[in-house]
Amino acid sequence: MAQVTAGDLPDGRIQMWKSDHNGALSSNWKKTTDPNSQWAGFSSFETPPAGVHSLAVAPLRDGRLQVFIVDRNHQVWSAWKQTTASNSAWTGLSPFQTPQAGADSIAVAQLSDRRLQVFITDNQEQVWSAWKQTLDPNSAWTQLSPFLDFPIDLLDVWGEGRINERGFITGFVQAYNLNKSTQKISNGPDRGKDIPNLVPVYDYDNPVFPIKDGVVKYITLMGAPITEGTAREMYRVLNKKNGVVMLYDPDEQQRKNFEKHMGKLVYKPHDPLNKPFNEISIHPVYIYGFPQVRDHDEL
Repeated sequence: MAQVTAGDLPDGRIQMWKSDHNGALSSNWKKTTDPNSQWAGFSSFETPPAGVHSLAVAPLRDGRLQVFIVDRNHQVWSAWKQTTASNSAWTGLSPFQTPQAGADSIAVAQLSDRRLQVFITDNQEQVWSAWKQTLDPNSAWTQLSPFLDFPIDLLDVWGEGRINERGFITGFVQAYNLNKSTQKISNGPDRGKDIPNLVPVYDYDNPVFPIKDGVVKYITLMGAPITEGTAREMYRVLNKKNGVVMLYDPDEQQRKNFEKHMGKLVYKPHDPLNKPFNEISIHPVYIYGFPQVRDHDEL
């Protein structure tokens, strides 16, 4: 099936790509910055040996376009402008991270700080994502991780799973644990082992949660710093109808960072804690929910 995509060059001219029914790729662009200028005419663009299945394009933070191609063998490829000059040459195609089940469709866009984030659906309809690690447009990409687009009952931010250290209990058995991709369990009998149900991120100060907006019912954070970047992401993924956030023993600055970005949430000091939230040994617990919503705080 033929595909088409387009993006803006640094000088504002449009460049577009199309594939034909044989999977060969070609490109065309405006001759000048005059929006009414003529098109240059199609010319061949480097094509993966297996041909094009799907494609996407977006500008890097410095304006250079980067194109992503899924070939007909379901491998992802990429190329980008070598310099910020609109007429600069393209790099050669190089393999990009590909889900184990193979790639099917692909999309790419800029985050609010203009870092690129790419989204890939695999052949089992799971969405995967990766993004630039820093603001440097030449920075490395994070590893592909699952993009969670289904309802989540409990997300423990910087969690490591249930840990029972001589009767001192932290974490939850049933939680998705959002943590650094390289983090291992730090305490208890499973110290050094992989974190269960890990949702990986790649930055502590400005993490990007690979989770769809508004799908998490309960978010917990215990005994860990809360940056403004973390607070923004917590509110973004929280269910905006009946979501609840519980902060276990945050210091005053951590609470301020969270409350600066808590949207319509309100502090609910009189909400009762039930299982499993009342099993945690860390106190006090600050509970935030939405007004006029009766929270049960129980799983």
